[in-house]
Amino acid sequence: MLAVAARLREKREKITIFKSCRKILFLQKARLYINKTIIPLSIALMWCGLLWSRALLSLSMVLFIMAALSDGSLKEKWLFFKRSPFLWMMSFLFIIPILSGLWSNHYQEWLIVIQHKAPLLLIPLSCTALDKIDLQISRKLVYLAVITTLISMGKTIGYYALNTQDISHSYLQAKVLPVDMSNDHVRYAWLLLIVFTGLLHLLMTENKLVSRFEKKGILLYLFFSAVFLHLLASKTGILGLYL
Repeated sequence: MLAVAARLREKREKITIFKSCRKILFLQKARLYINKTIIPLSIALMWCGLLWSRALLSLSMVLFIMAALSDGSLKEKWLFFKRSPFLWMMSFLFIIPILSGLWSNHYQEWLIVIQHKAPLLLIPLSCTALDKIDLQISRKLVYLAVITTLISMGKTIGYYALNTQDISHSYLQAKVLPVDMSNDHVRYAWLLLIVFTGLLHLLMTENKLVSRFEKKGILLYLFFSAVFLHLLASKTGILGLYL
């Protein structure tokens, strides 16, 4: 009887160990899938949504936050957040509108702003997941940013080529070229400047991971986007370009 009980106990321990190992393996696969697929996909969708669809931007942002917060412990994310001054500054962009309500008499409008801004406070904490994206995926995301902005600028240039006289006349009336991002030429110019600055940094740091062919492509992109920013005639874009 004792031998049978010992064998049963040993069998139960093996089953418990097997289940624990299977659970650990499943969690490792889930984390790998989140880091390799879900987070890069959500970033790509957020970028495309930023240019072309606010609905896509909102949905992909929710997907990014959920995926980023589900991977790893909150303590680990908080420690990474504390070590990053960039994430602090990002948080202040959302905290300032919230604190502004303390000196406002328009509480209804302030509450509406809070409803829109409060969920964005999770973004800096979620950005800690970016540290786990590998080099090849980062390269693909850079290519995505370049290609999508080229397509976007090409659309505007095509519209300008087809309506040159009307647009030239509209310049005299202080109007601007129609662009993506809900025709907000100021935010659109800043977006192009972010891509421009990032590529210029890659070029000037002489990154060995960037091939000679890619460097030539970067130079062509920088020249094209600089010309486009002048064509766009956005004061903030031109000022940012020369600063």
